Amino acid sequence: MVVMQELSRSFEQENPNIELRWVVLEEAEPFLQWVVEDRFCAGRPDLEAVGVQMTDDVHPYEMMKIRLLNASHLLIGYLGTLAGYTYVHEVMADPAIRQAIDRLMAEVTPTLQPVPGIDLNDYKQTLIARFANPKIQDRLPRLCLNSAAKMPKFILGSLRDALQQNEAIDYMSLTIAAWFRYLKGKDDRGNPIEIDDPMANILTQRARSGGSDPRSLLGLSEIFGDLPQSSQFVEAVGKHLHSLDEYGAKETLARLLSLSE
Repeated sequence: MVVMQELSRSFEQENPNIELRWVVLEEAEPFLQWVVEDRFCAGRPDLEAVGVQMTDDVHPYEMMKIRLLNASHLLIGYLGTLAGYTYVHEVMADPAIRQAIDRLMAEVTPTLQPVPGIDLNDYKQTLIARFANPKIQDRLPRLCLNSAAKMPKFILGSLRDALQQNEAIDYMSLTIAAWFRYLKGKDDRGNPIEIDDPMANILTQRARSGGSDPRSLLGLSEIFGDLPQSSQFVEAVGKHLHSLDEYGAKETLARLLSLSE
């Protein structure tokens, strides 16, 4: 709000004949991050004065957001839907899923470049607090829609890097397995799930025909490329998918989390 007030004052000074009117809404969350690459052809205003973070390269910030925030959204969406939740903050009130999100972020972190001016531990804790904020009222279907387009960008890049670095992939592969289980169109109580995706027909057909074997869906090269050539990856996804089919989301998480205690 402070940023908008400063910008509106500047606008009104330059345009005295135009009146701006504001509708003030209740604040849903206090978080603000506005990162701009400092490449202007003819100068620029003092954006730092209104809280903008200027940088020579926005790429590390973009990767941080995509691989931590957006990837977490996918795991929240799939596990939360399977477990019968409706809102993100409800999912984050489940201790096991919240712990799984922490573990996913921990797996992703080694794949990130240093991000100037950002403490990644603080950033991750801020994300957890944002996800848990009931004022946002973020619904799970929004997180899950168009997953075929989101998966390569939000998860698979981190997973490729982790495999190359010989790092853990337990919770990244769980995210993919949870998506495959979600694509079968019913939650753990048998309630229907609407799959909102341009590729819904082929995704749901392969998810149902493949059962607990992930290879049919992993064979979609337009999504997974050559990742199925990694036996470690295929086995990890298959193990989680079998557990999700047999035990459901909550029991699968309980079993997985117990292995690292």
